[in-house]
Amino acid sequence: MVELQFRKALSSGSATFTNTDIAALTSPSAGDHVLSASYAAQGNFAASSATGNLHVDQAPSITTVNCPASVIYTGLPLTPCTVSVTGAGGLSLTPAPTYTNNTNVGTATASYNFAGDANHNGSNDSKTFTIEKAASVTSVTCPASVTYNGAAQTPCTATVTGIGGLNDSLTVSYTNNINAGTASASASFAGDANHNGSSDSKTFTIEKAASVTSVTCPASVTYNGAAADSVHSDGDWYWRAQRFAHGELHK
Repeated sequence: MVELQFRKALSSGSATFTNTDIAALTSPSAGDHVLSASYAAQGNFAASSATGNLHVDQAPSITTVNCPASVIYTGLPLTPCTVSVTGAGGLSLTPAPTYTNNTNVGTATASYNFAGDANHNGSNDSKTFTIEKAASVTSVTCPASVTYNGAAQTPCTATVTGIGGLNDSLTVSYTNNINAGTASASASFAGDANHNGSSDSKTFTIEKAASVTSVTCPASVTYNGAAADSVHSDGDWYWRAQRFAHGELHK
């Protein structure tokens, strides 16, 4: 019981409320509190006493969830929000929120429900935040040069990487990649559910191929009084000598 000394003047005497905990009436906890009062006999008044009940309702609580407007996809569950629960009598809590849809790109939700305690009613709150796409990186790798071979040259490779485990090979597109000169290689990634697109390009040189000049001669020819025809490459001399020997060519 609350031991509250509260006096009220009477025409001849006073009444005193008594209870064992003064603080409980100064700031009582929620619930029912029994009060009692007694009056000691004085003069023309006989002694008397009475009891009553003080009911204290639970105070409201306030739950507040705070979240940033957006965060970037990382491939892991994202937990950027905070919670505070406050109320009369010094209630101050900072529990962790509960999340839904907080890994992949899109709209995530953070919420918390405070069930209440002996002196406070429950409360709840929730907020949403956006998970934005992460960047991707496309890389094209080419040798400095290759040698002309008459066919389209395709010496380059391309990959795309990104946070959350993105690591794929890409198809390389080429321009001016047949004849000697500067060729270009490029690749692009259109993006996916969790990554923005990206692209890259590189150049490489197609060097001239070597040429081979060959001179072919017979081991000997027979004197015929005429000057031997000039030597030509790739068997042309032999062809001309044969025609000359048969009278088909003249000086």
